[in-house]
Amino acid sequence: MARAMVLAATGSAAEALEPLANISGYAHKSENKFLLGWAENYYGLALASVGDLGAGEKVLTDAAAMFAEWRNTPQQAEAEWILGQIFLQMTTSKERPSLAFLRQNWSFLLRNILFAKGRAREHLERCIALANECGCAGLAAHSRMCLGRLALAEGDPAEARKSFANAREASQGLGWLQLEKDIQDGLSAAA
Repeated sequence: MARAMVLAATGSAAEALEPLANISGYAHKSENKFLLGWAENYYGLALASVGDLGAGEKVLTDAAAMFAEWRNTPQQAEAEWILGQIFLQMTTSKERPSLAFLRQNWSFLLRNILFAKGRAREHLERCIALANECGCAGLAAHSRMCLGRLALAEGDPAEARKSFANAREASQGLGWLQLEKDIQDGLSAAA
């Protein structure tokens, strides 16, 4: 499970998908909360990463609700963050989607494309609130940085600068060099 989670989180989602699907299936069948608590967010991430946005969103939405019911705030915050990433990517990606991707996701895209910016904002703001509640400062800082990227995509550099400045303040002392670089790049783009 740990290997599959690392693969999903580091860009090898295709390799992680089958083991995570098996773990998720087993965990649901056996009602194993420990496995569900660790596997579901990464399974949803892997599904979305390999291009099945609808299935990824469903797993993550169900996981967020399950974690809320269990009062597992860190895992719920992570599910909201990943959902925010899906919708943020829809609004900020410069890549033209392939025909195969469009065919696979036409229903999801049709339902969500007009609302992607709002959905990204909702999930990221929910993540920030949950992360602040449970002390996950890095997740809150990263979500603030993503709100800056969203503001840039919406053509609002003043709001972007505010979000990037909030992210910089929230990330003080974390030592996350890539996050610090991404925030600085965002501030430069919003200047």
